[in-house]
Amino acid sequence: MYSNLIMLMGFFFFSFGRKEAKMKKISFKKFMKLVRKDFIKTNYVLTKKEALRYLRTLEALNEIKNAYERSLKEYRKGIITYKVFKIGCVSSVSYCLTYMYE
Repeated sequence: MYSNLIMLMGFFFFSFGRKEAKMKKISFKKFMKLVRKDFIKTNYVLTKKEALRYLRTLEALNEIKNAYERSLKEYRKGIITYKVFKIGCVSSVSYCLTYMYE
């Protein structure tokens, strides 16, 4: 009897007693800047000028936009963390763009 009551009190304490952590925001502009930086750093075939020119193409911009929206949706649902969103998703887009160029 008492154990059920304690479990119930614990549930309410953890569910309603704590404040939700604020989610950090990452804008598309910042996401694009991180992708650009990672793409230039990891791509040894293209010069910086060629890499920047490719990142302005419609093909690259669509891929970055779609990846940002997909990752943002997963982040908001709590599937991925901020760190995964900022590092993992950025590097995966950069890697994908490298193979799309070739």
